[in-house]
Amino acid sequence: KYFHIYKVPLIGKQAQMYENARFNLELDLINLGNQRFKRSIASYLQKRAALLQICSCPDAIDPSYAEIPAKYLELDNIIEMLFGKGRKLIVWSFYKKSIDSIIERYDKHKPLRIDGSVGSSERKEAVNLFQSDPSRMLLVANPAAAGAGITLHASFDAAYFSYSNKAADYLQSLDRIHRRGQKSSEVNYYLFVCQNT
Repeated sequence: KYFHIYKVPLIGKQAQMYENARFNLELDLINLGNQRFKRSIASYLQKRAALLQICSCPDAIDPSYAEIPAKYLELDNIIEMLFGKGRKLIVWSFYKKSIDSIIERYDKHKPLRIDGSVGSSERKEAVNLFQSDPSRMLLVANPAAAGAGITLHASFDAAYFSYSNKAADYLQSLDRIHRRGQKSSEVNYYLFVCQNT
């Protein structure tokens, strides 16, 4: 297993959104004692999730956001490099909004999708197409919906666009390509993280 960490700098409005949300969360935490924090844990988790979303799909937080999120530029390069070599790619993303955006952005590649919006027969068909059809190079999936019980070793490359708070989702998703039947001697994981977040 090879892990490639891409530290992506946030720029423009996305950077501004992140800093504002981070500052407000820190301010809230400084002013809370332990008892008040325990009572407001749901609010804290919601604000923390907003920070994660800003890093991958800022338009989920601010619908007026119109710039290209920073991670897309790295994903563009990875897709171009891998598809140029005839290698398939799985893009893991936790948020429905980012999955929708990835599907739309890379529509010309006829991406397959597995997330909570996909029924079991559609999920099975997506897996079969990804595994057997050489023209279907891109699978976009949520690790909670596709991270366990399926084989995706037609690819030996996976990119992580956004993350869940559950380590089990991440760990299960790693094994979709690193498993019995994988013909490559190596698998590559491309992890996108935003600098200073």
